[in-house]
Amino acid sequence: MFEGKKNLYILSAIAIFLMIGAGVLLGYLQENQRLSQTPVKVVAEPMPGVDSSATEKKVFTVRTNRVYLPEKVLDYSSILIPVEKAEFETLPKDTIYGRRLYRSSDGFEIVNMVVLMGADRTSIHKPQYCLEGTGWRIDKSEQVLIPMDKPFPYQLPAMKLTLSGYLVGQNGEKTLRRGVFLYWFVAPDKMTAEHKNRMWSVAAHRILKGEIERWAYIIYFSTCSPGEEDAVFERMKVFIRESLPEYQLVPKAN
Repeated sequence: MFEGKKNLYILSAIAIFLMIGAGVLLGYLQENQRLSQTPVKVVAEPMPGVDSSATEKKVFTVRTNRVYLPEKVLDYSSILIPVEKAEFETLPKDTIYGRRLYRSSDGFEIVNMVVLMGADRTSIHKPQYCLEGTGWRIDKSEQVLIPMDKPFPYQLPAMKLTLSGYLVGQNGEKTLRRGVFLYWFVAPDKMTAEHKNRMWSVAAHRILKGEIERWAYIIYFSTCSPGEEDAVFERMKVFIRESLPEYQLVPKAN
C-alpha cells in the first residue's frame, strides 16, 4: 500500500515538473519573438485594400510594404490585386501580401499571389477551405514537380488542384469553368508542397533555434474551358519559370 502511494507521489511530482517546464519554455518563446529571414523579396511599396461589401467600393492601404512581384513577365502585363477588407481583418496584422493579375497579349490570364507570415503562423492556412468556400469544387489533387532553370536547375515541388466551378451570367445562365491552382510553401532554407511539413518545421525551428521560421505561401491560378486543363498547366509552368526567380529567394528544395 505504502509503495503504491509512494509511486503515485513520484509520478505526480514528475507530471507537475513537466508542466512547469513546459510553461517556462512557452513563456520564454513568447518573450523571444525573433523572426528568421524572409524567403521572398519585400519592397517598401504600399499594398492596396478594398471593401467590396460597401455600397461604393472603399480603397485603403493594407500595409506600407508588400511582396515584390514583377510588373511584366514575358509578354504579360499586370495589375495589382487589392486585398479584401474581410480577409485583412481576419488574418494577423503582420501578414505581408503580394498579388498581381497577369494578362498575355492573347488574353490568357494568370493570378499570382503570395502570403508571407510574420510572428503569427495563422497567416497561412490550407487553401482547400477557401476554394470550397468561394464555390470551387476540387476534382483532383496531386503533387507535381516543375522543372526550374534559374538561378540553377532544380525541381520545384508544388500541389496541383484541378477545379470546377460555374460562372453566372447577367441573365442567370451558368457556364462551366475549370481551374488549375498551383501552390507551395517556402521558408529561408526549404520548400514543401505539404501543409503538415510546414507546421512541423515551424514548431521544431522555434524550439531548436529560438526564432520564428517565416514561411511564404505561393499561389499561381488560372481558369479555362473544360478540356483545356493540360494546355493551361503547360503555359503556367513556362510563366512560373520566368516569374518565380524574380522574387523567391530560396529555390533549393529539401
